[in-house]
Amino acid sequence: MRHLLFVALLLLTYRVIAQAAYTLDSSNIVYAGIANLVIINIPNVRASQMTLIPSFGTIRPDTIRNRYLWEICHLDSNRATLLIRKKASDQILDAVTFKAKMLPPPSIDLRIQNCGGCPENQCGIAAFLKNFKFDVHCSMEQFEVGYISKGQDLIEKINHGARFNSEVQDLIRKAKPGDKYIFRKFHFKCGCDETVRRNYEPIIYTVK
Repeated sequence: MRHLLFVALLLLTYRVIAQAAYTLDSSNIVYAGIANLVIINIPNVRASQMTLIPSFGTIRPDTIRNRYLWEICHLDSNRATLLIRKKASDQILDAVTFKAKMLPPPSIDLRIQNCGGCPENQCGIAAFLKNFKFDVHCSMEQFEVGYISKGQDLIEKINHGARFNSEVQDLIRKAKPGDKYIFRKFHFKCGCDETVRRNYEPIIYTVK
């Protein structure tokens, strides 16, 4: 409904002055899960004279003039519109459309070396965005671990969180040369987006 309202406003009252809002890298892509940096610059209109209305998410001023942080924690559409109004007259100064995307899938980092020691070892699986232009924290919610030892049946455990739980650590302590560990069905979240995303590509670790 809110999206239809934006379309109606554009059809009835919108006239292009100039593209007044753009991302720092000029790609005009905003991502769900982060506070996107947007630059807004309209000649002869101060920030205090503008009202910013995003089609979804929230927007707030940054510490630097003409910069705003548009935080999107849930993706409602593959297009996001930022409506810029003049407070005094309610005139629409500009309406800028951005591409809206999910964050790229994170890399999965397996930390299994020297995990046969005390439970305090920082062993587990981490998810992180590699070569991405923003610093984004990803949390590992759940994954499965399979243990295969020669002549034995497959043992499977579900691990909640990034660090190995006690059951998985017990499997790690059983490691002998030639044993295999299969890590798969990774469930993770990135940034403020509460959507649980999945990566089913397995990681196979063979004990040397």
